[in-house]
Amino acid sequence: SKPLGTGGAIANVRPALKSNPVLVMNGDSFVDADLCDFLAHHSNEKVSASILCTEVGDASRYGAVTLDEKNRVVAFQEKNDAAAPGLINAGIYVFDTNTIQEIADSGPSLESDFFQKIPAGRLAAMSGDFTFLDIGTPEDLALAPEVLGKYHNN
Repeated sequence: SKPLGTGGAIANVRPALKSNPVLVMNGDSFVDADLCDFLAHHSNEKVSASILCTEVGDASRYGAVTLDEKNRVVAFQEKNDAAAPGLINAGIYVFDTNTIQEIADSGPSLESDFFQKIPAGRLAAMSGDFTFLDIGTPEDLALAPEVLGKYHNN
């Protein structure tokens, strides 16, 4: 009856989850990262939550992510009008079941209600310079056949 946001979507699927941890992905973006490497990174870090980040030429549309020397998230910067390269949230996460419950309890937005409220350093990150596509604008949606075509085996 009302928009649930990313946090609400995770909360709704919680009863159906069978694994621990859980891989969560945004449905409107693509990132060319090895998800097995990401899961291994999460396991090696021994944390309850991890985020995949990628470098982009213009982070203004997405907001930037700041990491410390241990590759832990210390800040999320809001979207802005100043075009500049930066590290962004690629929309792929690994959460343990306790974190899934925290997300469900925190509010409708994973990004605004959960990530902004957890202590700096709690969220581990794996970052790289991956091909990234977010189809949130008509211009980027038009790029999808070209970008995704590179990964299609004929």
